[in-house]
Amino acid sequence: MGDQEMKPLSPGDPGYFTTYSTDPYDRHHYKVIFKNGDSVIVDDYDMVKAMWFQSENDVSGVEIIDPKSKKKRGKGF
Repeated sequence: MGDQEMKPLSPGDPGYFTTYSTDPYDRHHYKVIFKNGDSVIVDDYDMVKAMWFQSENDVSGVEIIDPKSKKKRGKGF
């Protein structure tokens, strides 16, 4: 690793992760959408983040779903 200093990611970096809401994330379900058209719904925000970082080249976006109404809430990211 050497003496290189690690720098934070910038918004233009493909690995950059942005939060768009200050609402508690544990009250929602999330639809993780993959570039091949597949998707999976999860109810744990930490799982969403893990999937995003582990599969950043395969994930095209995430939709936030209100579990009470089963309707999308917002555009996601």
